[in-house]
Amino acid sequence: MKEYELVTESFNPCAGTARGETVIDEITTDDPVEYVKQHTKSGSISVERISQETVEITVDDKGYIKKYTFTEI
Repeated sequence: MKEYELVTESFNPCAGTARGETVIDEITTDDPVEYVKQHTKSGSISVERISQETVEITVDDKGYIKKYTFTEI
């Protein structure tokens, strides 16, 4: 299994809402996409490889956006 620094950003679609929430963790997983699927109830998932060490996964659940950035440690 690989170790990742995981930055999770939550964005609320309401215009009056202040900044979203950001959480930073260290996790161990073989597959970042499967990790997100296990921690997401619903929504469409898009995956973008930023670099060889970094993968960005975005989940859009009816306007509620969560962005997961996995950087290999």
